[in-house]
Amino acid sequence: CAYCYENVSHQGNIMELETFKQVAEKAITSSINPCITFIFHGGEPSIVSEQWYTEAIHFCNELAMSLAKSCEYRMQTNLLSVSNEKLISLSRLGVRISASLDSTIDAFDAERQKSGKVLANIMKAKELGIEISILSIINKSNYTLFPSFLNYLHESLGIKTLKANIAYPVGHGHFAQPLVPAEIFTAQKD
Repeated sequence: CAYCYENVSHQGNIMELETFKQVAEKAITSSINPCITFIFHGGEPSIVSEQWYTEAIHFCNELAMSLAKSCEYRMQTNLLSVSNEKLISLSRLGVRISASLDSTIDAFDAERQKSGKVLANIMKAKELGIEISILSIINKSNYTLFPSFLNYLHESLGIKTLKANIAYPVGHGHFAQPLVPAEIFTAQKD
């Protein structure tokens, strides 16, 4: 995405399952929290195989249970190309999905684009009984539309959970014009 704080110039690889298990084991065994949350993001986590998620989550749940702990799972996805089968599988595994969406109109969706496809997939998930939350960025191209965007998400899509971040000119998005305090206020006041 154009705003990204990462300065990615090449496509990476999917984390090896054994690497994830090592990190998860360390997190679960050393945490004092009774519930550990894993968030799958970075790149596009929906391209990882269902088998990978099944094995990873099974591993975490068994280890956590043996220590009288539990795990929760989240996925931050662009939601552009997730099949019904993948949505159902992730839901059955207990993965709560959040889609990246900044606007309902591609013309104003300057940072991520393809919002129409994301909206169609949100509707598809809704038809499958899968609740999707939203992660948005507030930027120069959408801050004046943000109150109406929030209303649309709630009234038309039934979205119950939204997180919004202010876009800052860092990383790949170093060229972006930062919002001034009055613009941030405009986006959040209604």
